[in-house]
Amino acid sequence: MILFFFFYKAPVTLDPNTGGSLLTISENMTRSKSDKDQPRPYDTERLSTSTVLGSQGFSSGKHYWDVEVKLYYGVGVAAKDLMNNKIWSIYMCVCASDMHERTPEGDVLIKTSILLNKIRVQLDYDKGILSFYDLCNNTLIHTIRHTFTETVFPFFSENAKILPAELSVVIKQPR
Repeated sequence: MILFFFFYKAPVTLDPNTGGSLLTISENMTRSKSDKDQPRPYDTERLSTSTVLGSQGFSSGKHYWDVEVKLYYGVGVAAKDLMNNKIWSIYMCVCASDMHERTPEGDVLIKTSILLNKIRVQLDYDKGILSFYDLCNNTLIHTIRHTFTETVFPFFSENAKILPAELSVVIKQPR
């Protein structure tokens, strides 16, 4: 069993000002999906056609958020300055069901034939650890290590839905 103590459940919502022209963002700002290319007002923060950032950035601390994904997706963190490709994520390639790591240094194949429904993205900014967990099996999928030097924001591609926090209470009976 994997425990997530001492990490803060980040209240993540999508920032529509960063959403690409091929994305539709839900009214409650928690879901992105592919759509036809749409004219969007010019915004200096706008990303490529099928990606979007979370509205809150992190420059310290331990945070996590849970995401429901479809067949093709990308999740992780990114700096606002995407001109320099400052993205640390995992993504699924449609054609082969292969999972890749994306960092500013390049893309690397990390797993083949893996299908996921729910992913926990866990960021320990101060230690430079970005971890991805399969929520259905409570298993670690992949870890990226990097010394972050600027604010990073949750990063999503198409077909992502941010899941709400789930509360559970455990009552222990006296012996």
